[in-house]
Amino acid sequence: MKNLNPLRSVAIAFMLCMVLASCRKKDSINVTTPQLVKIEQDANNYIALSYNADRTLSLIKDVEDSYISETEITYNADKKPVAGKTAAFNLDFIYTGGKLTRINTVDPQTKQLIGFTEFTYQNNQLVQTGISATINDQILIETRLSYLYYSNGDIKQIAMSGLDFEDKTFSVYAIHRFEYDDKVNPLKFGSELFSGLNWHASSHNITKETVLTANEQLQETITTTYTYNQAGMPITATEKSVPVNGAAVTVNKKFIYK
Repeated sequence: MKNLNPLRSVAIAFMLCMVLASCRKKDSINVTTPQLVKIEQDANNYIALSYNADRTLSLIKDVEDSYISETEITYNADKKPVAGKTAAFNLDFIYTGGKLTRINTVDPQTKQLIGFTEFTYQNNQLVQTGISATINDQILIETRLSYLYYSNGDIKQIAMSGLDFEDKTFSVYAIHRFEYDDKVNPLKFGSELFSGLNWHASSHNITKETVLTANEQLQETITTTYTYNQAGMPITATEKSVPVNGAAVTVNKKFIYK
């Protein structure tokens, strides 16, 4: 798994948000589809998933070396996630007109808001996510992610912008572009809380990610090759990251189902 920045709680909130934002109210859970229970790099680096009896996701366990985070998910009667809970923070999911419009990240002890993520839609498609971290009701960091899509609905590009607190404007600082296979992304089916573990909710698996600066200068290229089961779902992945300045890194992952 890749190391995350110090705003990990906000990042995990975003992970869940991306899932929910991609879902439709009438999505159904296919009881014949294998359920992904683990994405494993090694014994000390993995994501494990647990489920309720109705196949909705109940727990996400994220392990990165000495860092361990468990997020419990609570649903309403319509099986829409309404809350998340970890040892460090709580998540409150807010819907407007049936669409997820905001997730608040709250300190469980003080009940103080420590971050929030907001969503903007156009033609029923997520076009922007705003991620903020706060302290004493003051916004410390604010990031926006803007999305472009392929015709099949897979995300083509994510442009990341940061807020300049002096002139109150946003400037793009990174662009991520994606290419995909034509197979099934195991994080994009059934339960409303699957898709975001890949940080966005495309129906297919990423085969190439190109990281650029705002001026479109190449920073890093990440290529991933997979092997698949008979259902067309990945069972192994080899991810090779090649930065412009630095040594290449290769990571192997296993996908485990039940």
